[in-house]
Amino acid sequence: MKLISKTFDQLSNDELLAMYKLRSDVFVVEQICVYPDPDLTDKEATHILGFEGEELAAYARIYLNNTAHIGRVIVSENHRNKGLAKNIMRFAIDWLVQHSKHQKIEISAQVYLTNFYKKIGFEPIEKMYLEDGIPHLKMVYQL
Repeated sequence: MKLISKTFDQLSNDELLAMYKLRSDVFVVEQICVYPDPDLTDKEATHILGFEGEELAAYARIYLNNTAHIGRVIVSENHRNKGLAKNIMRFAIDWLVQHSKHQKIEISAQVYLTNFYKKIGFEPIEKMYLEDGIPHLKMVYQL
């Protein structure tokens, strides 16, 4: 998988469309969750795009405020179980190590992925909560 990072303004029209289509296909259609996407965070975020050939196979976004955040982590249905989620998370963490002075990274993880994120080094810091009707845990990775 070829991984690249871009700001919102650096994304081509084709990359932007592929990003929104992938997010919509999984988060809205597959998970049956209606929510406003895109959101204003996209303009402030660094976008991590993972390509298999010409196809956008994986995606995540990074944004910084009081803490560093990785969100919208996604792998297309036909590219799952190939280690792409782990690869894109490692890339995002490495990007933050190089470009951020924050001491921790936060994620809002869907509960069913808790063990996946624990294997990468994230730990839950709060109790389960619902986000858009889906159980989530706030997790943190100490840099």
